[in-house]
Amino acid sequence: MNNHLVQRYFKQYQELYGNIIYTNEIKKASFKILGNTNSKYVFIKKFSDDKNEINTFYKILNALNMSEDNILVIDCIEIEHQKNDKLISYLNKLTLKNIIIMGKELSQNILKTKNNIKQMSEKDNFLNKTKVIPTYSLKDVISNTDLKRSLWNDIKFLRNHE
Repeated sequence: MNNHLVQRYFKQYQELYGNIIYTNEIKKASFKILGNTNSKYVFIKKFSDDKNEINTFYKILNALNMSEDNILVIDCIEIEHQKNDKLISYLNKLTLKNIIIMGKELSQNILKTKNNIKQMSEKDNFLNKTKVIPTYSLKDVISNTDLKRSLWNDIKFLRNHE
């Protein structure tokens, strides 16, 4: 099957079912993709329908002068990276400059480490030559305002690199 037919299939699938990709085992590899797949930046976070978390994320994007048009957002739905690397495989196919992972569990699973966020953010992290920036989840930042400064310090350099 040529590449054109595959692209048509996925475009039709997207029109019918939206941006959520499901597998037979939803717990293992379910994620929602929003934004520009040609972006140099991707934000990976846990899916949430909490309005406070959504608003906080858009405030972060506004502070960085970014929008969904110039970034890619991957919302993970019950993902278990330790057993399934579909998200990592997907990321390896993209041309990215930076991957920002929001949340300790997601960061640990993608980077294959047991370190906490502070330990991870103190060293350079890479996934297939792409810089990975692990930081706190939106939920953690909302529940503990002391973490806002840490999150901002982790990602503020993006504002100057867009």
